[in-house]
Amino acid sequence: MQVHSIGVSSWRQTAPPTAVRREVGRILLADAAAASRRTLKSILETAGYGVDTATSAAEATALLDRHEYELVLADLPGDEAAAVLEYSRNQFYEPATSQLTSQVSRMGCGGDDGHADGDTVHVSVEEVSNLLAGIAELLGQRADRRIGLSMRPIV
Repeated sequence: MQVHSIGVSSWRQTAPPTAVRREVGRILLADAAAASRRTLKSILETAGYGVDTATSAAEATALLDRHEYELVLADLPGDEAAAVLEYSRNQFYEPATSQLTSQVSRMGCGGDDGHADGDTVHVSVEEVSNLLAGIAELLGQRADRRIGLSMRPIV
């Protein structure tokens, strides 16, 4: 018995090339509430931003000393948010800054939301759109400010 192979070639299935994801900008999110922090981080990363998070003013200032950010968002208790934003404004790379406030609902410890702390953040599509539009505006203002500074005539 003879076996003939016609038109057989070595075929190897290869994985598609990995998509390179470019960050729109780097954001530091300082937020004490775990559910809020997770939700905002997820929204921002889905929109293409790179996000580092901090849970306190001390953690945020340490990150500001190690990395450059285009934007710093702070939702911390008491005077911590103001302290982080002031510290941010004194960085040589001049990030845009904004204090934000998120609404966190208590759903009972170990609720069905899958979060051990029982906190849930409810975000509407309109709120996401407004958040992203506000962030784009802040980054645009920062870019305008930086371009204006670099275009000053040297005297």
